[in-house]
Amino acid sequence: MNSLNHPPCRLAIGPMGSVGIPVALFLLYGLGTGCDPISSGLTVSARAVPSQEWVLQQGADGEITGSLTDHLQGRRLSRTILGCERDDRIIFETHPELAYGTAVAAGDTIGRRVSALNSRRQVELQGQLDVERAYLAMARSGHKASLVREAGAELDLARAEAEQQRRQLTRQQRLFERNLVAIADLELAAAAVESADLNIHIAEAQLQTARTGSRDQEIAWVEARIADLLSQLEQVRLDIAADVVCSPIGGRFLGGRGDTLAVVQDTTTWAAVMPVSWYDRQHLRPGLGVELVWEAGLAPSTGQLTRLGTGAFSALDGRQFVAVVARLDSVDSALVPGLVGQCRINDNAGTWLDRLQRILAL
Repeated sequence: MNSLNHPPCRLAIGPMGSVGIPVALFLLYGLGTGCDPISSGLTVSARAVPSQEWVLQQGADGEITGSLTDHLQGRRLSRTILGCERDDRIIFETHPELAYGTAVAAGDTIGRRVSALNSRRQVELQGQLDVERAYLAMARSGHKASLVREAGAELDLARAEAEQQRRQLTRQQRLFERNLVAIADLELAAAAVESADLNIHIAEAQLQTARTGSRDQEIAWVEARIADLLSQLEQVRLDIAADVVCSPIGGRFLGGRGDTLAVVQDTTTWAAVMPVSWYDRQHLRPGLGVELVWEAGLAPSTGQLTRLGTGAFSALDGRQFVAVVARLDSVDSALVPGLVGQCRINDNAGTWLDRLQRILAL
């Protein structure tokens, strides 16, 4: 009889009963998002990268720049290695002994820049030097008539060159008046005329010396010219020697394509880059262990977190992420840059309530 007076049984809806739904969500959502509510581990996608990477590139203006990225430290340094003069044409020649995958050490030569201006200047100076040496031989032999003819021919060539430069300056002036060339092009043409006029004065002085000067004066004049040409030629040779590009790091040479002239990657040490939600980041710290399973079926890798990013980026759904980096202690020899996989981080989130808050915040 008393049992008929009891109210029907119902689920508890008190303070303890209100936890049921969040706990269920905690278990289901955690398993679906990579958060392990039992061991507090965090599983995220990861990408393999070399510890350091050096990229050599050439810009549209001919300048050659090198960019060194340290993935473990999160640093990137970019600087101009070789500049480019106006109207110069630059070609980069890779060292002939380098092939794709070749091991290089820090300081090894990767290639050299070939400057059209330097090459042309070297040929011109060498030609002038050969002429002056022949002129010196005639001066020492005492053949005055030959010296005069040679000096006269040099003067004729200088005048013809000056006339050509004046015609070029006239064309540039007309184009400039029609806004078809820049002021710098006009100034360059004017400078070429001034240089040609100076060569005329030098040739005239040489002819005068050949006609009226003594044999010793002629010899001294030619010897001074030869010394000046040798000095200029040595400077050009030094400039060409300085156009060599060396790798700042050791690693594997991967060649280049297009504007990228060369790539060197230090694969003696590997790193893994992972996107982690902004909320999960506060539960991580450098030194936490990681385990990676690669999609290509390679042997798993282990390591430790080394860097937690501070700059956030947004996913398509608006959630905020940061990049974290782990140093890998053990890797498969077949690992290559860019390979993706799954990384488990032992994040030590703390109590069950901490882990529940973390999942509900996703």
